[in-house]
Amino acid sequence: MKSKKNSKIKLAALFLCILMLLPVIFACNENKNKTVGQETDTSDAPTDPSTNELITETEEETTEYEEITGEQNNNDFLYEITSDDTITIMGYIGNETEVTIPDYIDGYKVASIYTGEYAFDGWNNLTAINVAEDHTVYSSLDGVLFNKDKTEIIYYPDKKSDASYTIPDSVKKIGGHAFVACNFASATIPDSVTEIGFFSFGYCEKLTSITIPDSVTYIGVVAFKDCIGLTSVTIPGSVNIIDVSAFINCTSLTDVIIEDGVAAINSGAFSYCENLTSVTIPDSVTHIGNDGEDGLPHTASAFGFCPNLTITCPDGSYAHQYCIDNNIAFILK
Repeated sequence: MKSKKNSKIKLAALFLCILMLLPVIFACNENKNKTVGQETDTSDAPTDPSTNELITETEEETTEYEEITGEQNNNDFLYEITSDDTITIMGYIGNETEVTIPDYIDGYKVASIYTGEYAFDGWNNLTAINVAEDHTVYSSLDGVLFNKDKTEIIYYPDKKSDASYTIPDSVKKIGGHAFVACNFASATIPDSVTEIGFFSFGYCEKLTSITIPDSVTYIGVVAFKDCIGLTSVTIPGSVNIIDVSAFINCTSLTDVIIEDGVAAINSGAFSYCENLTSVTIPDSVTHIGNDGEDGLPHTASAFGFCPNLTITCPDGSYAHQYCIDNNIAFILK
């Protein structure tokens, strides 16, 4: 009796062990099936059009700013995958002097290029950025990056060695950071351009001459920041706003003429231009920003820290009162 009872206990224990092992056996079998290509449903998986190869699940889960290698020319880009499964190129960190922006990277369509600080400027040796001819979003001309129809200039490589540059007549907007830290001494802006964007000529220390055409209606925040070689500038009357810190720290700037028609000179616009001695401001100007105004709390007054400045303005004008309120020397005309 005792032997039969022990046998029953052993059988029950064995049966219980088998039940406990069943989930593990099924899980292993399922994982095995996933590794077999013909047993995995890939009908909806994305493929790289250049190789027709599947993009794996791991590749799909690529994190933001992953370093990758551009297929067409083996150059190193940084990118992020957006919510619609397209790519935004965030920058380039390779050592080549020329790169080509491909239409696809690892099977994902290149839909946009980040144009903020350090996307391309200052991190590389680029003298030319080219674009695949059939790219649907971007184009290039002489190594300079544009949108597809060349109405916006996006990026001029800062290691490009031109002494001067003429912007094509098709361009309507100079994009943010477009010319950051470039080496040319002069740039020609065509009368097709209406907007000079954020930080577009920032740190262009060799820039000595710029002519702003009377088609321009807006000069962006810090557009000419630290252009320390610039000595004079005329702002045409077509410009509605000279935005915050547009010419901040242009330390060689001595003369500024603001033509009739300009409405606003925002805070910090010509601040820290320590050698600025002469500015002409018309009656059309109805706003000159003081410290911390116009959306950026830590900016100086429009002409703050310009110790030798004299402003020429009409009697009774807004600029006249600004000079009185800020203890700035003035000449009435």
